[in-house]
Amino acid sequence: MSSGAYSRRGFTSAELLLVLALSAIIIGGAVMSLGTISRAQPRSATFVDVPLGSATMQNFYGFSASTIRVAVAPQYGVMAQAEKLREQFLNDVASSTAVFCLARGNGVLNPFHRVYIPFSMATDGWIDSPEAFVKFLRALDPVNNAFTYPFRNPTNEVPTALPPNCSIYLLSFSKFSTHIKVQAIYDVDVIKFASNNPSSLSGFFASVRRYSDNPDATVDDPSNAGTAEAVYAGGYDIFYPPSYDGTPLTTTLWNKDNFAPLFVTFERDVRAALRENAYIDRFKLAREMPFYFVWWPDPGAANLGPVPN
Repeated sequence: MSSGAYSRRGFTSAELLLVLALSAIIIGGAVMSLGTISRAQPRSATFVDVPLGSATMQNFYGFSASTIRVAVAPQYGVMAQAEKLREQFLNDVASSTAVFCLARGNGVLNPFHRVYIPFSMATDGWIDSPEAFVKFLRALDPVNNAFTYPFRNPTNEVPTALPPNCSIYLLSFSKFSTHIKVQAIYDVDVIKFASNNPSSLSGFFASVRRYSDNPDATVDDPSNAGTAEAVYAGGYDIFYPPSYDGTPLTTTLWNKDNFAPLFVTFERDVRAALRENAYIDRFKLAREMPFYFVWWPDPGAANLGPVPN
């Protein structure tokens, strides 16, 4: 039988001082460990000024500067931005009606950032492949030569000629019968800076950007829908140093660094009945619908050098 008596004794001053001392030791040790880790990885907080040029800066971000300051890989804050953009991309894909991945060559910018694209079924016909979509864009803008690579596999049958850039168009339902709605455009660019001069910038600038509706512009009439421009709506940028960081740094020591292909196209397996060549036939594997494998640069990687198996 319990007596119901409870002890009213609290902590003594000596016990409280002991707890405070132990807490200070633990917290101090954690701070020192964090400082050691931070000093051991200086590149995680390093930034460089990348001279993209005013034309590229205007096309990428919509402002007229000539350089941009970006973090040097690995950078874990940029990894959070990349993850956020990946989730946005998946949401855009889920709400889109068609996805077209178009390869772009070295130094080639994407000039076509539109929210609505004029379309007539009578004159434009079916747009059921990346090739048909490129022909459709060129009909609207005859001087647009951004997308010159074959829509099947960006290898172009030459393993060393992989295009370093691409644009991904995600189309959606439109409120205008005369226009196609562009849900979003994702531009991926990997730009190489190579110099044997130790004082010059060497490495890769990688950028993944999303373009979508301008929140300050409302399109309520089809007469001006075709002129509505998609604006920069987020993304991430990172700079990769060469995989070889010895002295002197020469371009031949890291000429295998790259990030390509950015995507691979898989066609329906029924097309395997038409024998073409090994580069094309090996990707005719889709059972129901054609699909893509898409890769984006990882800000957590230290460089773009070859990865051993």
